[in-house]
Amino acid sequence: MKSTSFVLLGLFAGFSADASVGVPIDLPRVNGSPKIDGVLDDEIWSQALKVELTFETTPGENTPAKVETWAYIVEDGENIYVAFDARDPRPGEIRAYLRDRDTAWNDDIVGINFDTYNDNQRAFEFWANPLGVQMDSTFDDAVHDKDGDESWDAIWDSAGRINEQGYVVEMKIPLDQLRFPDIDDEHTWGYRVMRHYPRQFETWLENIPTDRNLNCQICQNAKLKGFEGSKPGRDFEIVPTITASRYQTTDEPGVIPLSDGTTDTEAGITVRYGITPDITANLAINPDFSQIEADAAQLDINQRFALFFPEKRPFFLEGADYFTTPMQAIFTRTVASPDVGLKLTGKRNNHTFGMYSARDSFTNLLFPGATESDGESYDDESDVFVGRYSFGFGDTGSSIGALV
Repeated sequence: MKSTSFVLLGLFAGFSADASVGVPIDLPRVNGSPKIDGVLDDEIWSQALKVELTFETTPGENTPAKVETWAYIVEDGENIYVAFDARDPRPGEIRAYLRDRDTAWNDDIVGINFDTYNDNQRAFEFWANPLGVQMDSTFDDAVHDKDGDESWDAIWDSAGRINEQGYVVEMKIPLDQLRFPDIDDEHTWGYRVMRHYPRQFETWLENIPTDRNLNCQICQNAKLKGFEGSKPGRDFEIVPTITASRYQTTDEPGVIPLSDGTTDTEAGITVRYGITPDITANLAINPDFSQIEADAAQLDINQRFALFFPEKRPFFLEGADYFTTPMQAIFTRTVASPDVGLKLTGKRNNHTFGMYSARDSFTNLLFPGATESDGESYDDESDVFVGRYSFGFGDTGSSIGALV
C-alpha cells in the first residue's frame, strides 16, 4: 500500500524598519597566505583591514567595550583570512576547552559573519574558541533570534592560542565553501565581527552598534568591497556505498555452533552537483546513513510531546536553511528510510527556492497539538514532497514566501 500526503500550505513574511549600513570599505587583496597557527607573526596581517570591536552590545547597549579586540581581514581571490587579537587583563579567566564541533558557545569565542549576497536576508557565520574549536552556521533574521542553524558545516581551517595578553585566533575560509553571486566585478558583502566575553555577565562585543529598535541584525551589518574576479565553487561529489550484513543464530550459545545464516547486501549512491554557482542539485538512491553519528540519548518517560532529534543526514542538510520558517513546519526526520530522493536548492537575485521529493519505505505521521503531540508509523511506502519559495525586498531583510 502506498500513501501520498500534502502537509501544509502557508505564507510567511517578515518586515523591518529602515537602517543605515554605511559606506563599503575596501578589502585588501594579497599574494601568499599566512600560517594558521594562532600566532600573528605573518607579514600578511600588516596589509589586512584592521577592525576594532569598540561596542558592547549586550548587556550594555552600544557602550564602550571593556576589553580590547581587533580583527584583521584580507583575501587572496580564493580564500578569506581572518585573525583576532583578543586582549584580556586576566588571561587565567579565559574559558576554553577542547570540545566537539559546534559546542563551544559557552566559551570565550570570536566570530565573523558574511552576508554574501548583500541582500540582508541570510549570512554565513564562522566562530572559534581560544583553542581553535570550530563552530559555523547560517543565520536568517526572519527565522532566528540569536542562534543560527548549526546543521550547516563548511570545510575551513582555524587555530587558536592563549598568550599573556589574551588569545589569538586565525581562520582560513575558502571562498568555494560559500554561495555568492557569479560576477566579474567587485563584490559587496555585509559583515559583522563579534566576541563573546563570558565573565560576571554574558558580554558581547562587536565592531558596529546594534539598534534594538530594529527587528533585524543582518540589515545593520557593515559593508566590505572586494573579491574582484572571485568565483563561487561548483561542487561535484559522488559517494557510492555498499553495505553487507550476515546473520547467524544458535539455540544454545557455546554448545551448539552458529548455523549458517543469510547475507544481505545493499548498494547505494549519493550525488551532489552544482548546476550553477547559485543552484545545487542532490540525488540519493538507497542512501546509507550508517556513518552518521548517533543521536544523543533522550528519555521519553512522562513526555507529552514527541522527542526532537536534530537532522544529521547529508542529503537533508544541503540547503536546510532554505526550508526553515518562523513556525517549524518541516521535520525531515519523519522521512525515515528513503529509497530515492531528489533535492534542488538555489538563489537568484531576490528569489530563494528549494524543493525535495522522496520515496520513503515507511509512513511516519506526526500530529502536533497545543498541549501534547501524537504520532503513528506504518510499514507502507509514502511519497514526500516539500517546496519553499521566498522573495526578498527592501534594504532591511523583508521577505515574503510560501511553503508547500
